[in-house]
Amino acid sequence: MPFSVLCDAPASIDQLDFDRYCAPLVELLSSENIQTPFTIGIFGSWGSGKTTLLRMLGRKLKTQDRKFLCVDFNPWIYRKEPSLLIPLLHAIRDAMTESFEGKFQDSAKKLTDVLLHIGADLLLRHLTATAIDLDKLEKYEHAYLQRKGVIDSQLRNLRRTLQEQTQKLYDSGTTLVLLIDDLDRCDPAEMIDMLENLKLFLDVEHIVHVLAVDKEVIDRGIEVKYGKFNFDSDRKASLGAEYLEKMIQLPVYLYPLHDSQIKGYVTALDLSKETAEQLDFLAKALSPNPRKIKRVLNAVAFTRHSLNGKEVDWGIVTALAILRIEHPEIYADVAQLPDLLIALHNVYAGKWSIAEDSVDFVKDFGPRHPWVRERCALYYKPATTLAKLFAVEFTKHKGRLAEYVSVVGGTR
Repeated sequence: MPFSVLCDAPASIDQLDFDRYCAPLVELLSSENIQTPFTIGIFGSWGSGKTTLLRMLGRKLKTQDRKFLCVDFNPWIYRKEPSLLIPLLHAIRDAMTESFEGKFQDSAKKLTDVLLHIGADLLLRHLTATAIDLDKLEKYEHAYLQRKGVIDSQLRNLRRTLQEQTQKLYDSGTTLVLLIDDLDRCDPAEMIDMLENLKLFLDVEHIVHVLAVDKEVIDRGIEVKYGKFNFDSDRKASLGAEYLEKMIQLPVYLYPLHDSQIKGYVTALDLSKETAEQLDFLAKALSPNPRKIKRVLNAVAFTRHSLNGKEVDWGIVTALAILRIEHPEIYADVAQLPDLLIALHNVYAGKWSIAEDSVDFVKDFGPRHPWVRERCALYYKPATTLAKLFAVEFTKHKGRLAEYVSVVGGTR
């Protein structure tokens, strides 16, 4: 019997009630009182739905009777380019050329002229001037200063041209909106390159930037970039937040899904009978992350198909699938010793103590009891979804847990 799995493409249907973010953003950007340049940060962990929200926002803006010219840009695709500014400018140029029946082709041509004069190689040399061999600088000082003067002139021309053309768009009733996704997938140097280019060259009137990023990743990238400076530990930890505060006027945080939202999201997906029966458990034990939810459901669907009708406890299979996808470090230890599931169940149920002098593990695990107790102490996190996951009665399948682990799959 054929079976289906869920893809990781951004959703085209609002199954996560993202309109609660999208509607006020459209209202804000449509307001005559908004002052530009303006930068919005959509913050959320990987898989939380940032791309879905960004695309939803783009679709809604494009329905606003030509009030917005939206430019979709994914810097990760161009991560090997010498500077991310060049492909971004090309994306803006292409949008001007292709949108609104060529209404802004003249603006696109102006931008093309600037791009031709700058050239990717010259721009790279300017932006990486610190890479110049300082020992040779004096020898080539005259040539260097000549080249630098030409480049500086062209870069000033770039900013001036962007300002003139965005003003032209605005005078005709259109605001330029840059929708930037996947910046947090780039390496730290590329992240900073993109952010600094936005600030240096595209921080002009009548441009709105919308960045969909994992703030923690960007924070770490900024910390790595500027870690060579002798800041104290507290200062280093705050660098990312301070850097983004200077750029982003409106932070929008994607809230984790609560139980009812998870249940609604899972229900809206294509469920098997076995998965539907685990709906209440899934709502409590799954991490509130759409991508991880899909991966778990796919793992369960594949396992169900591979069993070819074999009778199993789907509560156990579902719990192990969640462990394998969301808590691989725990699953690796469970694969090594499946009865660790029973120990964790007893600890979470309050039946066994994880204190160092505990004797609760001795009878069941003999010489291995110190390792089992240490694992349980490490993984005892009662304020997390693990508490719901280990409420499952693994004890009733003692003796068959290794079989269940083999059904769900190994750790490699």
